[in-house]
Amino acid sequence: MVYVQDITSASVEAIVNPANEDLANTGGCADIISTAAGPTFESDCKEIITKKKKVEVTENEISGPGKLPFKCIINAVGPKWASYDDNHKISCLDDLYLTIRKVLDTSEKKKIKSVAILPISSGTVLITATHLLSLWVYAQVLLLVFFAQRFFKILEFMPEFV
Repeated sequence: MVYVQDITSASVEAIVNPANEDLANTGGCADIISTAAGPTFESDCKEIITKKKKVEVTENEISGPGKLPFKCIINAVGPKWASYDDNHKISCLDDLYLTIRKVLDTSEKKKIKSVAILPISSGTVLITATHLLSLWVYAQVLLLVFFAQRFFKILEFMPEFV
């Protein structure tokens, strides 16, 4: 299902924070989530970075939800379009797909039955809406084929570019 609403008020067990590699949460939706979640969430992110140094592109880390009413927040690091030269833009899209797939894998491992996912890499990292829409449709098909029968009740894509 696709919803256009504030992700911090979604009726789900977990939300996905479109994070950067150092979980700084300083721009776009990451900043909105961080502000709503409060200082405990920020402390969790800093603790993750203290242990890991950074979260690699396509990877994700679980943090507490802070003041938000979720079981957890999945902090996912998507690719930056500008980091790929013109001959390797398809690799950027592959990495975006892999980022989404790993979020779904993490959700399954943590037995999260519903998750709200923003269009990762759509804000400050400038992957175009056309490319994102194609990948989100692909990811939704992936969900239906591989994941829906196993554990998911809901998957919400929450476009910020609509």
